[in-house]
Amino acid sequence: MQTVNPAFTQVCGYRIEEILGKNINLLASVKHSKDFYPKLWRYLQQHNPWQGELWHQHKKGKASCWPKTKPLPRHLR
Repeated sequence: MQTVNPAFTQVCGYRIEEILGKNINLLASVKHSKDFYPKLWRYLQQHNPWQGELWHQHKKGKASCWPKTKPLPRHLR
């Protein structure tokens, strides 16, 4: 991850310095199937933007939901 906002630190439980430079897979939740993330990334490469519920794994192990998550438009990534 290259940048996060203060809300991210509250929702995920990671301090900014703990998460920068880490792979997004660190947040992968068991609530999604194993093929969810590869399918999501393929979709984003072809059909940006995507909107939907994205579950993530909190630093302390609990699962949380980001309802109606939208990634950055392609030109801003």
